Amino acid sequence: MENSVASTRVVSPGLAPAIDPSIPTVTITAKRMTPAEKLAYDQSVNTQLIALKSVE
Repeated sequence: MENSVASTRVVSPGLAPAIDPSIPTVTITAKRMTPAEKLAYDQSVNTQLIALKSVE
């Protein structure tokens, strides 16, 4: 089983947004973080926050 997350947006037919053909379609694929990746990310964010707070 793959570790990806899919997102689907449901819009009522009467509320469907207009599609502009001049805007290219972009497909975004998200991957769930492993616990180790999340820990590394959280530590990185904490380091950045500490650096920002030290500037104040």
